[in-house]
Amino acid sequence: MKLAEPDAKMLQEVGALAEVRGRSLWADARARFLRNKAALIGLVVLILICLFAAFGGLIAQYERDFVDFSLMGANAYQGSPSIETGHYFGVDIDGRDLYARTVQGTRISLLVGIVGALVAVLVGTLYGATAGYIGGRVDNIMMRTVDVLMSIPFMFVLILLFVLAFGVFWEVIEFAVAGVATLSGTPAVLVQYGLDDTMLDLLFDTLGGVVVAVWGTAHLTDLVGAIAERLGRPEA
Repeated sequence: MKLAEPDAKMLQEVGALAEVRGRSLWADARARFLRNKAALIGLVVLILICLFAAFGGLIAQYERDFVDFSLMGANAYQGSPSIETGHYFGVDIDGRDLYARTVQGTRISLLVGIVGALVAVLVGTLYGATAGYIGGRVDNIMMRTVDVLMSIPFMFVLILLFVLAFGVFWEVIEFAVAGVATLSGTPAVLVQYGLDDTMLDLLFDTLGGVVVAVWGTAHLTDLVGAIAERLGRPEA
């Protein structure tokens, strides 16, 4: 029996659709990742950093805490980066090899990132599992707490942490200046009144940081939006 032309065309389309195989989420994510040039460049850079952290110490000529006294004082100018001396990145003011210390710092940075991610996954999984298992009022309270935390703007947190970090840094400078003045027997330029004064200063730094963060979040967000609009790009 001869089929009508519309029916035959429909059967061909159905047959073509049947030949199309489904694609898993991993395959879709892999395809999108391979199309993203920035992501590929970032992956290459990350691999190079990991290789440097893992095998960079094999070619280091000095230990990270070794002090090269021959490159201190009047000979400090010879501590510039050199392959001949084995100080590939040079030495710091204390005569320590910067290459070996860079390898150490890279390892610590990667370890902190990995441990931080694992802790976040563990805490998040336990938190969500607890809320889902208990349910009821506990689940509602835990989820609303997460909603409140997620509603805090990132710019607010960034400005607050920056202000607090500067306050802590200033207190460290006060302690350092007081210690140097005590050892040298000279009057301190910055006066440090003890731990109570430090805690009070940090309290005022926190209050001031909240004020600055509230003001900065509103104004800096508008500034970013204006710059993005001027450049013709959508605001992130």
